[in-house]
Amino acid sequence: MRKARKTMVGVLTLLLATSALAVPVGTATAASDGSGSRGAVDASKKCKRGFVRKTVRKKPTCVKAKKCKKGFVRKKQTCVKKRRTAPTSPGSTAPPSPGPTSPPPPAPPWNDGRWRGYYAETGSVDLLFNVLGGRVYTGGFDSFFIQAACSDGSFDPSAIAPVAAPIAPNGDFAGSGVYSPGFGQQIPWQLSGHISGTSITGGTFTVGPYTDFSGNSCSGTAHFTGQWIAAYTF
Repeated sequence: MRKARKTMVGVLTLLLATSALAVPVGTATAASDGSGSRGAVDASKKCKRGFVRKTVRKKPTCVKAKKCKKGFVRKKQTCVKKRRTAPTSPGSTAPPSPGPTSPPPPAPPWNDGRWRGYYAETGSVDLLFNVLGGRVYTGGFDSFFIQAACSDGSFDPSAIAPVAAPIAPNGDFAGSGVYSPGFGQQIPWQLSGHISGTSITGGTFTVGPYTDFSGNSCSGTAHFTGQWIAAYTF
């Protein structure tokens, strides 16, 4: 009976050993760790940001990535020198063309500045005045001198100021006013002539009629020409 039991145990042991040898190696490995190897599971996972995949002892592992030096960039887990790209220059643009400019106003056909006149009646009396801004006018110490003939045969001399006359584009000038020497006396005056270049022709200066202090009626006309002196006024 004991021999029979020993024989049965030996047979069972032999059968178990035989069945263990018959199982494939891959099947045994799969059974030991589930549905696949641990290395395959790790290989399918992505590394976190800032980590790179590296094989350590034949096993894929996520390790912290080293920073590249300045001027290098990471490419396929390797630091490579950064390529320099030539700066793009902005396209050349043509300067804006200036718009149409209005021509400057034409210069007057006469000279501005200081003028001297001569009376035709006396010839020795200087007459000084200015021409500027399109008008003939007396300066601070200028005046038009005239001797008016009165009804009693006498003459009434007067130095009339201020005097001014606008100049037309063709050079003709004409103006009028009233001079008040005082004590209620009123002496009307008229100025006219033609200016061109550096000369004045056909100048006339007329006073009256007015009443002098003696009650006589007086009036008179003086004729003059003019010449430009210099480009300043006084």
